[in-house]
Amino acid sequence: MKTWVYAFVGYCILFGAVGAQVFHDDHRLSSQGPIPPAFLLSSQSKVARALDQLPDDEPQEVRDLKSDFYEESYYYTNKLLHSGKVLFNDPVSTYLSDLIDRLLIHDPALRAQIQVYAVRSSNANAFATNQGLLLVNLGLISRVNNEAELAFILCHEIAHFSRQHPIDIYLQGEYRKEARKNILGKREEYPLFERKQYSQEKEQEADLVGWELYRKTPYDYQGALGAFDLIQTAELPFGNTDFIPEFLEIKGLRFPDSYTRATIPEMTPLQVDTVPDVGTHPSTSVRKKYLSDRIAAYGLRPSGTFFLLPEKRFFRIREVARFELCHLYLQERAYEPALYHAFLLSQRYPKHQILKETVAYALYGLAKYANQGQFWDVHKDYSVQNGPERKLYYLMEQLSPDELTTLAMLHSLECWQNRGTAGRMAAMTRDLMRELGIHHVTDVDYFSPNVSGGEPDNFVQNALGDLYQDSAFLRLLTLEIRNGKSIRENRLKKEAYRLPRTYLQRELALKGFNLGLKKIVLVEPYYQKYDERKEKSIRYLESEEKEQNMLQTLEKHASACGIQHISLASHLLDASDVASFRDLAVLNEWFNEQGLHQGVDMISTNHNEIYRLRKKYQCDHFVWVGTFSTVTKRRNAAFIVGAGVVVFPLLPIALYYGLTPAHETMLYASIYDIKTGKYVLQFPKKMRLKDKDDLMNSVLYDLMYQISYP
Repeated sequence: MKTWVYAFVGYCILFGAVGAQVFHDDHRLSSQGPIPPAFLLSSQSKVARALDQLPDDEPQEVRDLKSDFYEESYYYTNKLLHSGKVLFNDPVSTYLSDLIDRLLIHDPALRAQIQVYAVRSSNANAFATNQGLLLVNLGLISRVNNEAELAFILCHEIAHFSRQHPIDIYLQGEYRKEARKNILGKREEYPLFERKQYSQEKEQEADLVGWELYRKTPYDYQGALGAFDLIQTAELPFGNTDFIPEFLEIKGLRFPDSYTRATIPEMTPLQVDTVPDVGTHPSTSVRKKYLSDRIAAYGLRPSGTFFLLPEKRFFRIREVARFELCHLYLQERAYEPALYHAFLLSQRYPKHQILKETVAYALYGLAKYANQGQFWDVHKDYSVQNGPERKLYYLMEQLSPDELTTLAMLHSLECWQNRGTAGRMAAMTRDLMRELGIHHVTDVDYFSPNVSGGEPDNFVQNALGDLYQDSAFLRLLTLEIRNGKSIRENRLKKEAYRLPRTYLQRELALKGFNLGLKKIVLVEPYYQKYDERKEKSIRYLESEEKEQNMLQTLEKHASACGIQHISLASHLLDASDVASFRDLAVLNEWFNEQGLHQGVDMISTNHNEIYRLRKKYQCDHFVWVGTFSTVTKRRNAAFIVGAGVVVFPLLPIALYYGLTPAHETMLYASIYDIKTGKYVLQFPKKMRLKDKDDLMNSVLYDLMYQISYP
């Protein structure tokens, strides 16, 4: 009885929370309540605990392999947990946990081993770790048709965990070593969580074990088969409504007919399952047929339910996930998917501010990249789109950079006016006005309405509509166009006298940068050690320890240099520090986003949240420091030793060169000024030296000294 009372109370609380998150414009999903232990324990502690649980008679060779797996697995799992992508105690994760409770109601021992969390990712995927973490992407939740489909997918992942597939794959040598590369730069989270690492045998075993678990519930078996259909269409939008170009028209801006004439071909089935299996991974149709045959053997008929938890709750949760995807697409530079996604949601929420701002930012991103001549970096050819969004891609291709910039400016301005306060939309509007001055126009006469009644001289001539009579708007537009022209002229002058990048770096290293800062926020440093001579190249536990030591060294030297400092790092947190955890998530999100843009100066998607941190910590400057230390074999070592034998006096030097490895340490420092929205410093320092403690101590002190010295 008590359990049902708790469930009812939790449901009521969740219902209110979910409703708030869907219908309030400023709310995004965020982690709440105490931080779970899995987020707080270090990789070293987790590895030690896992090794202690191994049987005493475990063969040493197997024990060593398992130790390697634990180090790698726990290291990357912790990186993901600390990134802020994984949510806890939020409405979606709570819903998933309740669903797991129902699936494992008859197996409390297995339930006690499993923790489930929602993950901020647009990919329609879920994955299980060897530690019992079930991680479900919001992209998957946004696409499921009913709870039964989601339940079977969870059963499938529970089967992977219960049968210990992740470590089995590793021990059998089937783990793809190349997946270790580009850990933070991939759209998918981390390499150990790639679903395609499993073989056909493991996937079919997980399907069958998951089916046996699913079969014990009242769910209809069609929910399990529907899950395979979902996998097959995972890359498609959640809806198939034809895009209407008028959705983007605003003020006096109207698209010419020639911009909207894209024909929509008849939808063709995905070709995924018409080709033979690649490698050992089974196709979706093969897996579906295999399970269908097993279901037929039971003689089952459609008679179950598609919902065990309240149906309304499922649809609310799915709606929350769909709204979260607006932000995730923008972060991933998937601007056109974001536009179409907002278009689909606007069919139900035509005046929702989040959707309007999603449209504005997506157009802003496309315009910024178009003005830099990099439009095709964020756009896909419309001819390869065979769905209802094809007209959208065609329209974006027809728009010239000045037309796209004007369209984005008008949408940003409307959102700014709706907000009534300065913030991201205001910053974007001003930035787009400057973009017009930098790249396209000389004054506001460019937008002079066509009063003759004939065809306008250009597409945007009547775009401003009533705004052309708004004196306050014209003053702002004139000011920012002039600012843009000044920026363009200054760039041309600098271009004429630009010095080689290597020369500038050398001068910076010799003379220093001397910023004169008195207060900084030190954001969790990054440290990674590589030994490329070994098959296990990344030294995981040592890297984690070095990160913690580097922060302590930075703090010590900041104090010695008279710099007030605040440190934000995951290893400093305890269960009650959820606010600091959320702040780290915001900063990680911002930093990763800046890395994607690479030379395109963008207002960030979480601009407002970054400004909130400035006010909270009363500090403008946030500092990121990272180190990469590598050990490699010497080049031409045999030749040098041979030369030493020939020239005998040089033999000691040649032997030292040939028998010792080469060391290289790269330190980078990035300092961001939130007030101006610009980097104050992006400084790499490359040293052909081993990362000894005295070297790092000296280099980090020099960094803090130059930050403090006026």
